[in-house]
Amino acid sequence: MTAYSGPAADAPGSVPPLRGAESGELNSSGFERVRDRAHRPGFWSSLTQEEQHALAASARGDTFGASTTICRENEAARHVLVIRSGWVKVCVEKAAGERILAVRGPGDLVGERAVLLVRYRSATVITLDTVQALLLTTEAFAAFLEDHPRVLAVLEREVYNRLTEDRGPLTGETADAEQRMAPLILELALRQSSAGPSGQTFTLPISHQELADWVDVSVEAVGRALTLWHEQGMVRSSPNRLTVLDLAGLERICGRDGRPQSPSVPSWAGHNCSILLVDVAAFGDTGRDDDDRRVVVHNMYEILRHAFDASDVPWEQCHREDRGDGALIVVPPGIPTISVVDPLLAWLAAALRRYNHQASAPVRIQLRAALHVGSVTSGPQGVSGEAIIQAARLLEAPVLKERLSETGADLGFIASSFVYDNVIKHGPGYVDPVTYQQVEVQVKESKLNAWMHLAGAITEAGPSRPRALEPQPVERPQAGAVFSGEVHVQGDFVLGNKIEYRS
Repeated sequence: MTAYSGPAADAPGSVPPLRGAESGELNSSGFERVRDRAHRPGFWSSLTQEEQHALAASARGDTFGASTTICRENEAARHVLVIRSGWVKVCVEKAAGERILAVRGPGDLVGERAVLLVRYRSATVITLDTVQALLLTTEAFAAFLEDHPRVLAVLEREVYNRLTEDRGPLTGETADAEQRMAPLILELALRQSSAGPSGQTFTLPISHQELADWVDVSVEAVGRALTLWHEQGMVRSSPNRLTVLDLAGLERICGRDGRPQSPSVPSWAGHNCSILLVDVAAFGDTGRDDDDRRVVVHNMYEILRHAFDASDVPWEQCHREDRGDGALIVVPPGIPTISVVDPLLAWLAAALRRYNHQASAPVRIQLRAALHVGSVTSGPQGVSGEAIIQAARLLEAPVLKERLSETGADLGFIASSFVYDNVIKHGPGYVDPVTYQQVEVQVKESKLNAWMHLAGAITEAGPSRPRALEPQPVERPQAGAVFSGEVHVQGDFVLGNKIEYRS
């Protein structure tokens, strides 16, 4: 890791000079703008020791647990707080969901505008982890400012800096997710002294969804960018935490010439990868509304993530592209294809079965999935390659759609001949090659041989639409199933219909 000297250690009480337009710095690069903002002392470090002691004497210390709402948008402003440790997000509610305006950390003042002209909260403040803070009533803070008039200049500069914050380029989606995240994360990292010395790291307690809400891109675009950074050794991420390992890498993404750089090229580009395409059947059916579709997409990704992680196929290391009603998942070449088949398919089928058992009809999920292996190339707009085209053709196989509709199965899986011959045919673990049916696929100009498997099928002849949207009663023998002789059903992950009738 490249060594950093970290932010300048400003002496307590210094008031930083104006930057940007007022000082004529109109052409600084993206990295220089980030560095300048990061080197501005925070509110607490801008106070003299005497001012710090006086403010602490007027405040009460408080501790807030993670995910605590400290104040809400539009409520009366009665307090300000100075963060001593921990992190908060400042957000507003929009029609499309939460929009994060800023992330504040140690030394930052929160709610300062309430002391000036604004009497109602313009945003909601929620803790990202455990936060220790000094809490003052607005009256006590106003009295503190009256007794220490120099701090008013510090406060005014704080407000000015926040009103003129430059969030960098905000255009595009996939290619610019890195450009949007890098300056914000780098600025926070540079402001923390622990991020300065060589060998140190910076950790931010933030989820992928919160990052997406902060930089205004989809959570899948955030996931793809973090996957690239992970492969380059720049970050380590978990569901609710991001650790920066290489600040120099973020600096390179910000660009010293002020222009977005080309997106990073993943290490697996040009190599043979396992390609999994999934699609929700009848996603656009009139039986669903937009709220239903949002629920379906959210739960589809949760089910996929669970199945991947349970199968030791790291979800975060896979390249993912959202397809609206499905997803394209590229598994890096270092992970064997057998792992994408066994036990991932069994986990996926089991998770779908559990979910559909509890879900109401409009949000049930019938999933089509296609698996192939081949070379994948990466570009600014995503990945491409003949292997991806072939996987897409398999996913659109009419026979797969028809059988999924007829049987009401939870999962319809189709594999290329290559995957079947080299992986499935040998019957590893929970996969039984006998349950696969060889089919011919004719889609557009492609004519392919493939192998199809259904999991969770409930009937041999069912409704024309998936049972998720049009439930039909299933005829059952009045006295139940009658067996003669010994019948043994073994294993919790046997794919397909486990019911066996003997006359």
